[in-house]
Amino acid sequence: MSGPSASVGRADFVPAFGPLLERAGLANYESVMACRQGLRLDKPGLAGRERIRLRLDWPDGGPAELYLKRYKTNGPAIREWSALAEVRRAGVATMEPVGMGVGPAGGFVIVTAVPGEALSRCMGNLLERFSQDAGAMAELADGLGMLAGRLQAAGLAHRDFYTAHIFCDVCDPTGPAAKTPDRRFNLYLIDMARVFRPRWRKWRWRAKDLAGLKQSLDSAWVHRHWSGVIAAYERQLGRRLPLWVCWLIDIRSWAGHRRAIRRLAASQASRP
Repeated sequence: MSGPSASVGRADFVPAFGPLLERAGLANYESVMACRQGLRLDKPGLAGRERIRLRLDWPDGGPAELYLKRYKTNGPAIREWSALAEVRRAGVATMEPVGMGVGPAGGFVIVTAVPGEALSRCMGNLLERFSQDAGAMAELADGLGMLAGRLQAAGLAHRDFYTAHIFCDVCDPTGPAAKTPDRRFNLYLIDMARVFRPRWRKWRWRAKDLAGLKQSLDSAWVHRHWSGVIAAYERQLGRRLPLWVCWLIDIRSWAGHRRAIRRLAASQASRP
């Protein structure tokens, strides 16, 4: 995408989503930047950007759920759009691109929603549902390792590589809706704004990502299945993890648990 002029914005949309966006009146840069539809998803730390969930209808009446991110400047939108393309090229399941725009009012990115639920929210249900199915939990470990390995084999990292940013869609692996035959869990990485390509200390970033993932998983599950995560990760990376990286993952994960415990204690102490 070429840059906008001083007074005119430009938007590029994936053609397949053209009818959906036109029906919603979101067919150009100006209409998207002025959009007041949808649900604003405000939270602390979103200065300079806003997130909006859009529930639209296709011309045939079918529903569609999209997410619109608007930025006050163009750079973040361009970087996020580029990161989304890189993650998809790496073979990591994620959102589908819908459109992006840049112009005098700032930039925007529109993507589809991913199916399922954040692993941070559904892990407890998965543990209960598959408590007697060691094969299912081993499959989940394999899927997590594959996702992390593909991302990092492509030279990418994610600043918040936690289960809150990995969505899990449970399906019948033999059913017509199964995206991957013989797999019960489809995993999706979200929040492309946190994806980047480290220029130095790549192994430290790899360790940080894996430590974040390990820290955010159920500790009992980690005890039983973390070796499966690492085995799948190493297959994707094409090499074994250096021993010092394994140590660093454990140290960072342990430190993260300690910080989480202190935050919880401080939060409980501040309650009346």
